[in-house]
Amino acid sequence: MSGICGIVSIGGGKVEEKVILAMASSMQSVPGEKIFAHAESQAGIGACVHPEGGVFVEVKDIIIAIDGEIHDPRTSDPARLIESLYRESGEEFLGRVDGRFNLCILDVRLGKLIVATDRFGTGSISFYNNGKYFVFASKPRAIFESALVSPSIEAQAIYDYCVLAFIPSPRSIYSMVVKLEPGSLIVVQNGGVKVLRYWDINYSSNLRISEEDYCRRIRDEIEEATRRRFEPSVELSRTGAFLSGGLDSSTISGLMRKIAGTEVKTFSIVFDEEKYSEARYIDLAASHFALKNHKYCVRPPDLIEAAEKLIEEYDEPFGNSSAIAAYYCMKIARDNGVNVLLGGDGGDENFAGYERYVNDKIYSLYQYMPLIVRKAFLEPIALSGVLRSIPFFRKVESYIGRANMPNPERLCFYELYAFHNRVDIFSEDFLRAINQNSPVDILSSYFNAPLTDAPLNRLLYLDSKMGLIDNDLRNKMEKAAQIFGVRLRYPMLDAKLWDLGCSIPAQLKLKGFTRKYIFRKAFKNFLPKEIVAKKKHGFGLPFAVWLRKERTVRKFAEDILLDGRLDKRGYFKKGVFKKMLEMHDSEASSYYGDLLWPFLMLELWHRKWVDGK
Repeated sequence: MSGICGIVSIGGGKVEEKVILAMASSMQSVPGEKIFAHAESQAGIGACVHPEGGVFVEVKDIIIAIDGEIHDPRTSDPARLIESLYRESGEEFLGRVDGRFNLCILDVRLGKLIVATDRFGTGSISFYNNGKYFVFASKPRAIFESALVSPSIEAQAIYDYCVLAFIPSPRSIYSMVVKLEPGSLIVVQNGGVKVLRYWDINYSSNLRISEEDYCRRIRDEIEEATRRRFEPSVELSRTGAFLSGGLDSSTISGLMRKIAGTEVKTFSIVFDEEKYSEARYIDLAASHFALKNHKYCVRPPDLIEAAEKLIEEYDEPFGNSSAIAAYYCMKIARDNGVNVLLGGDGGDENFAGYERYVNDKIYSLYQYMPLIVRKAFLEPIALSGVLRSIPFFRKVESYIGRANMPNPERLCFYELYAFHNRVDIFSEDFLRAINQNSPVDILSSYFNAPLTDAPLNRLLYLDSKMGLIDNDLRNKMEKAAQIFGVRLRYPMLDAKLWDLGCSIPAQLKLKGFTRKYIFRKAFKNFLPKEIVAKKKHGFGLPFAVWLRKERTVRKFAEDILLDGRLDKRGYFKKGVFKKMLEMHDSEASSYYGDLLWPFLMLELWHRKWVDGK
């Protein structure tokens, strides 16, 4: 996606088409994207869209801009479908649309603007409203191109980012600019601006069928979801899939091979560092399904190129290092003539695929012990510190400490380093200016939001809203794809499949200590047995290893973190990153090295988008 944009003059001023055109043009990522603009007297919308992945049309008195794709068997003309559904049921039509899209509708006859993102908000929409003008765009840079507002950094967003490595919706890095949450729409009419939720994840409907029936339904829905996003008769040569060697990507790749009846292209990232590489499982899947797999080994020099290119696309800081791997996966796909990629994103959040769900279950077992045993016997001994010199008792002490934490803090404990150590990292003036509990408050609000009795469903909801949407989709995947003009499709986010997953009882997603139990059972005869049985690996980058061993990476990090500019921004205590580097050098683990990556990307972002402006 590149984006849509627009302005409504609430106060009666004129909206000029040349301004809309400039906004749309500012969002262009690759040559060949089409720029559109249309303005009435007090409203205008524009778009910068992929030639094959977006539309901008005027249908009678309605102008429609769609960036992305609608997956609907009823029609191959998404604009006509949207126009028909909108005329039939107004803004309520969005609950009946499945796909990966941002869209806006300018209804001239009613003087109404509708702006919406898909159920999972795969493409971000940001907006600004000062009571006189409402301005929106897929990229904040287009909002500032309107000259109706100037960029101003939000201190709270900086802190939230440092704790979480991304900025959770609806907050953005800029003061007065807000991100539209997934499954939501904005209606601007008669001087009013309303933000409405048209869809949310719902765990209230539990099916009561056998495990075998669940497995059959899962297999059928995933295959149909893949078919809706893959037409080999017309796009085989330019469509491929990510292949990481995990359950989800292997399943999607295998189903594409089944649907096509011939080999399909898949793309994988590996590393020389064996701990980080999934090459064995990638090769297993490629051989098992007879896929035409393309692998790229990311090495230290690649890191600098990718980081600098990604910063060009990031409208706000993003600190997940796996974006480097995503960048090179998109690159090798484009180099091999592929501009559409199917991914397995969403499977872990719907079917409970992360190892931390198992860990959380282990910690929760502690609360089932009799209270008197815990408080009168175990904790006085284990937490006294007397036996801390013995490794076993150190582990017991750590276990009890984590087990007594409330969720979601317990689940995210290792991801909250900057929260737990804030007084050692941030300057006193900065901490006084922000809400220090904000990141945990955000996590808690998502954890407590769903109507469900199953603690696992609360964790899945939290990870769907934050880890999947604000982390993986909007930033890691979509931004890397934009750089190379690649369109992404997500079968695991299919509306019918997702609703099926939400209806499956939590005890069948995490059965005992088996992650993704019902999913594994459904595909045990389809996938290689080694992939069915493997542990979750992730898409991590060996940055910490390179930071210790590779001179170019070390110099790159030191030039960014230690040259003094980061200290002068006022966020951090002086010398804190030098101390982190020293701690990284003194320990065998990668913990402190990995911790430095988000801070490094924060400073790179400032140099591009703050200092460079």
